[in-house]
Amino acid sequence: DVCSSDLFTAVSNVDTLDLRTTLTPFTCSNTLYLSTGSPSQFNRIDFSTDSLVNIGNTSHGVAHNAIGYRVSDNLVYGFIRSTNRLVTIGADGTIVGRGTVSGLPNGVDIPGGAFVGDLLFVIPFGTNDLYAVDVETLTATLVGVGTGLTDVFDIALNPVDGQLYGVKD
Repeated sequence: DVCSSDLFTAVSNVDTLDLRTTLTPFTCSNTLYLSTGSPSQFNRIDFSTDSLVNIGNTSHGVAHNAIGYRVSDNLVYGFIRSTNRLVTIGADGTIVGRGTVSGLPNGVDIPGGAFVGDLLFVIPFGTNDLYAVDVETLTATLVGVGTGLTDVFDIALNPVDGQLYGVKD
């Protein structure tokens, strides 16, 4: 269980511990991924059969959301539901806890996320706020306040026009 593991606590006699190096990186492709359920099952979408293909399993006990692929390290990042705890997901579905992100509202679900460069952009549910999360420093910066964002449940970056797009329920 990543939530209760030592991944989120200081490790004695170690200055820096980055478990991302133990994760299998993705290869950049046109594959789409989706997390479902609680605990979350990480899936690959198979368009030829209109089905989800499980990657890994749910033995980690974590419900995660707001996943986004970061090109610079070929890993997926997301948040444990209703927390500010960041996780990293490898190509085999393995999850590693990164820590708590400062600067986000507490106890709010973050339903969707998308990377623009090395920043993970998120809209905490029920807000009109757009945050940029630095996954290296575990800090979030409010970068915009809009209207009509309170029920956006996923966002994505269009690499052609560089714009973020949201989907409402």
